[in-house]
Amino acid sequence: MPVFGQSVPILEDPEASPEKGTGAVMCCTFGDAADVAWWYKHDLPLRVAIGTDGRMTEPAGEYAGMTVSEARGAVLKTLEESGHVRARTRITQSVRVHERDDTPVEYIVTRQWFIRVLEAREDLLARGEEIAWHPPQMKARYREWVENLGWDWCISRQRYYGVPFPVWYCDACGEPVVADSRDLPVDPTTSEPPRPCPCGAAGFTPERDVMDTWATSSMTPQTVAGWLTEPALYHRLFPLTVHPQSHEIIRTWAFYSIVKSHYQFGSVPWRNILISGWGRAPEGAAKISKSRGGGPLSPVDMLSRYSADAVRYWAASAGPGKDSVISEEKIAAGAKLVTKLWNVAGFSSRFLDGYVPGAEPTSLSAADRWILLRLRQVVTEATRAFECYDYAAAKNVTETFFWRDVSGNYLEMAKKRLYDDGHDRHEAARYTLQRVVLTTLKLFAPVLPFVTEAIYRELFADVGGPMSIHSSRWPEEHEEPVDDRLDEEVGKVLLDVAGAIRRYKSERGLSLGASLDRLQVEATDDRVVKALRSGLDDLASVTRAAIVEIVPRVEGLDVLEVGDGVGVGVS
Repeated sequence: MPVFGQSVPILEDPEASPEKGTGAVMCCTFGDAADVAWWYKHDLPLRVAIGTDGRMTEPAGEYAGMTVSEARGAVLKTLEESGHVRARTRITQSVRVHERDDTPVEYIVTRQWFIRVLEAREDLLARGEEIAWHPPQMKARYREWVENLGWDWCISRQRYYGVPFPVWYCDACGEPVVADSRDLPVDPTTSEPPRPCPCGAAGFTPERDVMDTWATSSMTPQTVAGWLTEPALYHRLFPLTVHPQSHEIIRTWAFYSIVKSHYQFGSVPWRNILISGWGRAPEGAAKISKSRGGGPLSPVDMLSRYSADAVRYWAASAGPGKDSVISEEKIAAGAKLVTKLWNVAGFSSRFLDGYVPGAEPTSLSAADRWILLRLRQVVTEATRAFECYDYAAAKNVTETFFWRDVSGNYLEMAKKRLYDDGHDRHEAARYTLQRVVLTTLKLFAPVLPFVTEAIYRELFADVGGPMSIHSSRWPEEHEEPVDDRLDEEVGKVLLDVAGAIRRYKSERGLSLGASLDRLQVEATDDRVVKALRSGLDDLASVTRAAIVEIVPRVEGLDVLEVGDGVGVGVS
């Protein structure tokens, strides 16, 4: 070797490609992970040329004390001056770097603590099969990681902060002495070992390494379940129901939690694992993180500009396992939803202040029965989506219901009865409004926890409910089949009529609040006619018609002028 004058053996290895370059690969201890593997496989001599401070050590000769970068430049200069450089060619090379600051990784030799995982590969694969993965395809990432393990789990780190290893080393023979479990936690740098070394020596050096982050966070399931502190609770809760995390740490947090639980507890740590995606910067390349930042639209800026609920709305818009580019447009849509919820609550407060609903009234209108039917359907859909850990689908079905059915139609239909106090139709509208608003808040609460809590405390906490919406009961899903076909059919008619009148006004340049003298709804089905007659106030309210008539006549859906009013035919 030039510069140092060392001789190196030439060995054969299937990993060296005869087609690449000279066919000979220079192996140093260490340049990269392949060098480490070859050093171990061929029992090569070890020359530690880089120290823990990132500077060259004594074997580097005249380059000792230089940083790696400085030494690289100095060696190249020496090679050029000695005539060993024949040519230079620019190449593209893959270099492993630290994920946070892109510093190139250098391998050095140190003494570390490990947990054996290679010998348990098949058991760990089997544990992965015991867990339900959401979304299911994420299980493949776990399997791929376990199947391709090349090293045991190194659990020690050279940091200042962390959980210390309760170990001392005998100064005479080097044997470790471990603290007694009853004395834990123990910091060996401030405590003495519990006993002399078996060799009889009494001088010790404490272990100064601390545990890897994952060595302790992998105990999260046991810790939150009350292991060692609340045995009765622990036996009820462990294994936990669900563990949420992002996809890039399947190989760390998920894997190491399974390792710990398998070895120490003989089980999986949780029955379900919910994998989320990344929030990405607008250019779509880098993930949003504390070290990488958030690009021109950082989440912190969006929080101050739009609110936490609005940012959560964006975060919940991508399903499990899917990355999502941070979008100010979507966050603004979340802020608009928050504002609309607040406005609907403000409108409802004048009718629900101090209101305690009783049994379902017998005087429900057609619009009441339709919106309560839709509410039951949405509760079922959202509940099943949450049970499948699809929070995005649950949000979407609830949001569509709120914008289209509640604020877009029902409130307009119910206004006349809500303002017209003193009769049973008013009480039916109040009853329906209370159920719709409260249930909608509960469906939104997991995604929009702050505005739903504020509205709940203002409208519902003082009338017999829990003090927080987040400790109230989830809306009940109606599993018993109910014959709702008539309510659904009548509801469709109500929506069709409302839509036809809006088009009619729009085509004539009228405001949606413009009054009409007369509205005729022509229906063909006697049952529909009868049901619609209970909704005359609803149609009058949503269309602003002074007179509403339901007539049984066959007619296609159309908007026709009838005298100085409007007739709507419903087929």
